[in-house]
Amino acid sequence: SGSRTRLSIRNFPKVSGKNDVKVRFAFGTNSVAAIVDAVSSHGEGAIQDLDIDLTTPTGPDVTEGSAAIQIFHSILGEIPAVIARGAFIFVDPVKPLVVAISSGSERGASQVRTPMSGGSDISISISKAPRGFETSSCIAKLEGTALRISAISPAQVTDTRQVNLIFSTTSATNAGVKYGIVFFGNVADICSAACCASTSCGSVSSCSKVKSVCFALDYFDDTLPAVTVREDLQGPEFGGHVLNV
Repeated sequence: SGSRTRLSIRNFPKVSGKNDVKVRFAFGTNSVAAIVDAVSSHGEGAIQDLDIDLTTPTGPDVTEGSAAIQIFHSILGEIPAVIARGAFIFVDPVKPLVVAISSGSERGASQVRTPMSGGSDISISISKAPRGFETSSCIAKLEGTALRISAISPAQVTDTRQVNLIFSTTSATNAGVKYGIVFFGNVADICSAACCASTSCGSVSSCSKVKSVCFALDYFDDTLPAVTVREDLQGPEFGGHVLNV
């Protein structure tokens, strides 16, 4: 179902009501209209600040991944007054989801820091796995390279739809984020984690016939000096990096 969303825009042409505004989400070359529920303008003059309450689109033309938003004013016709790219990422709520990932003492929700020297055991917990699936058939890749899964449980996905797996990393030549993917079933050799950065795996027709889930490893140079915080004041996905002095 669509999500109720509020957009706040500065310096937009004055509107008299919601019929003066159209909002569309662009997925590649296709665009889908959202429902504008209400608008509220602030300020005086021909250019004002505007709040738009809308319901995001649903249906077969809405695909998983990043979408550009286009906002139109009736006086401009089909010329968008505002275009914002990458502000919205549409996700499939019934697809598998990485809920925890760890590498040594590092932990995250779907991304974790791991040393460039390699050899770290990566543990991943996945929810919403396909019920009844025999997990021995799972395929894990880091970018385009297959990973050897050293442990996975349960042997068959139960009604809880939870899966836990462990694999070891190899060394990396450069620091930075590398994306990985777990496929619940056999896929062609060309299928990789390339779609994970844009959250567009659902649109890769040759690889989307089976369920999949993405994760990310943030490689850091573990040979460099580092500050160690002795209190629990940091978090990779939430909590920020804060030191109280």
